[in-house]
Amino acid sequence: MGDRDEALDEAIRMLRRHRRKLSKGIKYAKEKGIEKKETTYLINTKENIDPSIIGIVIGMLYSTKEVQRDKPIIGLANKEENEVKVSGRGTEELVEKGLNLGEAFYKAAEETEGEGGGHDVAAGATIPEEKTEKFIEISNKEIKQQLG
Repeated sequence: MGDRDEALDEAIRMLRRHRRKLSKGIKYAKEKGIEKKETTYLINTKENIDPSIIGIVIGMLYSTKEVQRDKPIIGLANKEENEVKVSGRGTEELVEKGLNLGEAFYKAAEETEGEGGGHDVAAGATIPEEKTEKFIEISNKEIKQQLG
């Protein structure tokens, strides 16, 4: 239905840019290290990974040697205006053991003046930057209770 060359070229450019961002995110995680907490893996990317893709990046980490599939992964990325985007990813095996990241993030966000929630295997939140440590503490406590 007409000339698609221009639209196709733009779509290819956008796809390449997206792939570069993902590659950069994985590289950053590998180089800067992933903090191994008692119940989760944590990566605080600050402003080094675009908050719109942090969830994809942490999900992709399960396919690397950097993390095992024994704990959920939580990623943090700075947004504008002193806010932090929090993304969490788990596995179906963890869900079968009782994991519900949506519930954990909802409760932690509620207690830190943010907004959060999601599904059992994937969740997100936006919280005030100064409440980041408290959010991590609460969500880790909730995840620990869920997984027994």
